[in-house]
Amino acid sequence: MPKLVDLKHNSASFYTFVQDSVQLAQNNDAPIIFGAYADQQIKALAAGGLNYKQAYPKEGVIAWVDTWAVTSGAKGDSYDLALKWINFVISKKIAAELTEKSGYANSVTSTDTIPAGTKIFWMQPDEDPTKRTDLWNQVKATP
Repeated sequence: MPKLVDLKHNSASFYTFVQDSVQLAQNNDAPIIFGAYADQQIKALAAGGLNYKQAYPKEGVIAWVDTWAVTSGAKGDSYDLALKWINFVISKKIAAELTEKSGYANSVTSTDTIPAGTKIFWMQPDEDPTKRTDLWNQVKATP
């Protein structure tokens, strides 16, 4: 049996969306929540009347970067509009506003969210998405 299946029993529940974690915390004794949504999640928990803080394990934290892409088929006005959209979203003012509203960090403005010196593990693409899905289905199906 994969280690992840064994570790499932260490968790009271799993959630998919930020609001799911708020409901889980409001309806259950959940002293610790794995905060995959970071600042966004802390804001949502606070809005739900809950007092959670972020902790940074000495082993390090997981991080990822989302990206924008323009397909090779984009031509003419479509291409120009795509570039204008990307430039708009990554402008300093808009990037800061998106971070303020969403709680997600961005790649343009600086942040003091993660303490200096924290080890960061950058997520990598799945080597085998089907294998990952099969494992996750096995975890969910295990009582």
